[in-house]
Amino acid sequence: MKWLGTLATVTCGLFALAQGAVVPIKDPNSVAAVDLTAVNPHLTSANFTAATTQGTWFVKFYVGYCPHCKRLGPIWQKVADDLKALKTSHNYHMGQVDCVAEGAFCNQQNIEGYPTLFVYRDGKPVEPEYLQPYKNIPITAYVKAMAEKYKSAVVVAPPVPADVPGPTSAEAPPATSAAASAPAPATTTADKTPAKPVGPYNKQGMSVPLTAANFETLTKEGPWFIKFYAPWCIHCQHLAPTWESLAKSLVGEINVGEVDCVADGALCNDRGIAGYPTLRFYLEGSYTTFEGERSVESMHKFALESFGTQHKEVETRHELDKNTAGLETWYLYLFNAQAAPRYLETAQRAARATFMQSNFFTSQDASLLNGAFALPRTGAARATVPGLWVFKDGFLRPYSGALDSFDQVKTWMAAERYPLVPALTTQNADGFFDDADLVVLTVLDTDTRRVRAGQLEAWQREIRQAADDILVLRTGESALNPTSAVVRTGSSGVSDPAAAGSYHLSETRRKFLGGGQNTVDVPAGPEGDVVRALRAQRVRFVWLDVDVWDKYLHRVFGATRDGLPKVILSRPQDEVYFDHHADGRPLQLTSAQDLVDIVKAAVAEQLPARYSAGFLVGLVRSIFRSISRTTAYLFTHPMTFLFLLAVVGAVGYYYMKGGLPGQAYKPQKLD
Repeated sequence: MKWLGTLATVTCGLFALAQGAVVPIKDPNSVAAVDLTAVNPHLTSANFTAATTQGTWFVKFYVGYCPHCKRLGPIWQKVADDLKALKTSHNYHMGQVDCVAEGAFCNQQNIEGYPTLFVYRDGKPVEPEYLQPYKNIPITAYVKAMAEKYKSAVVVAPPVPADVPGPTSAEAPPATSAAASAPAPATTTADKTPAKPVGPYNKQGMSVPLTAANFETLTKEGPWFIKFYAPWCIHCQHLAPTWESLAKSLVGEINVGEVDCVADGALCNDRGIAGYPTLRFYLEGSYTTFEGERSVESMHKFALESFGTQHKEVETRHELDKNTAGLETWYLYLFNAQAAPRYLETAQRAARATFMQSNFFTSQDASLLNGAFALPRTGAARATVPGLWVFKDGFLRPYSGALDSFDQVKTWMAAERYPLVPALTTQNADGFFDDADLVVLTVLDTDTRRVRAGQLEAWQREIRQAADDILVLRTGESALNPTSAVVRTGSSGVSDPAAAGSYHLSETRRKFLGGGQNTVDVPAGPEGDVVRALRAQRVRFVWLDVDVWDKYLHRVFGATRDGLPKVILSRPQDEVYFDHHADGRPLQLTSAQDLVDIVKAAVAEQLPARYSAGFLVGLVRSIFRSISRTTAYLFTHPMTFLFLLAVVGAVGYYYMKGGLPGQAYKPQKLD
């Protein structure tokens, strides 16, 4: 039976290879201006040309989900750190471009695989692609050779304090020999700049070993950035010195810890750790996973952004509009002097726990909603004080639970954090693929040179209508025609149908929400089976910009840019997706009703499934899934199980006793 052990080993390997295949990375949010003194800065479409026309640049184009990129990350950073002197001696720099955040720009640079390494000068590549091994010694040798080949003078103006203008040559007194030889004045304690006080977290600047005995106790307070690793893991070994440097860089700001998943396997299993290393940021009992490049710079920025800042208090309508411009979802807490302070503290904690602190606002003036929102025809929701509200899909909806219950507020904020159909970004992708049973992806072209005016908005309107119809079937509630909300209005104070999402009463709403009752009567027959199946699943809709996500779509789903707008349905937990009808036609967005029918067909298992993890892994998983279903059936039908067991035993006993009469073994020689 050795083959069983071999099969188990191979199967485990296939599952390990499939981990993390469909989750895109976090966006590093690179700034537009490049600090030429920085080591290995992130470059973007906004600053790339300006940077690469100053000296020579060795640039790495990467994506965070690429295994080769992850292996190269610490090596690249180490070479950049070791050879940073070349920045001033040879005007030679190293930088990197995140091709998930900068997909369109990477396409313009003809980047066809990851990682891709090019030497740039005057904004253009001047050497063939680097194709040597991604190891420290070859890369170091290559960098030194290119630095010598393209050596140029560094033109850097000396820094001048902003508040002290430097003297002109006419004003500057000549230095005397006495002044030059005079001893420097002794430095006193009063002359020294006082050290920055260390914050309440990570006071030692070190990574704390966490175990099953102390994990819950330590992580329940404050922010924690935690590495789950295995000592035998090569990537973990490469990450170790970088992680130590990260802990030092976050002294006083963020707690840093690590869990040895060999020594504490149960702890890691309980938290669903499926690969090493796994990096998670924990806060208030929730976590978000880091999927970016494992450099000190990227991880440091991620940790600080995850912890976030304090809430913003707004006082006027203009201030509210300015702060919320461009946000798909935001929260508003209205309070006054009589409101209990614990209400605000609870809302702040919940916003941090759901990583929505940058979208959380407060105000002591409920009248600022006057003129900005209007009561809908279907109900009346008053701006009660104190009160908590969420804005999304053109409506401001109130929170109806207890304001001093952290668990209730946190659960509500988490459920409301996404609009009905958001655009997929590197910031929200982690939550979408981790917390859904079925994700409906619609791929759209946003380029106005290829899409006629108004077409993108029309597609988005059809997607939202379909998503709302599915929501009605699942919950009996409509996001686009809520009964307890206020509607966003235009500047004239008149209700703005476009902003509020004014949609016609679809067939689904007429059928299931007739008479204004938010209930869904499940019909009999196959349609009722579909409704019940929908209710048992978490279904989410999202749209993707093909210029940003085309490489991701091709890698994971084999999708091309043809046939837009196209539809892909993904089951991320099983790494299964659907992109064709049963008759072989590709799934495309034609109307809201057609999209609803596609979702129903997927739930009813009427669409052919494909495996995003690859054919072999999919085959193994389908075999194991079949075995699991058979096992579950037998254990829920014990009499059938006993009968089959008796039949198998009788047949086996019969053959062991000699088999069928007249069928004795007769050896024959075959000449």
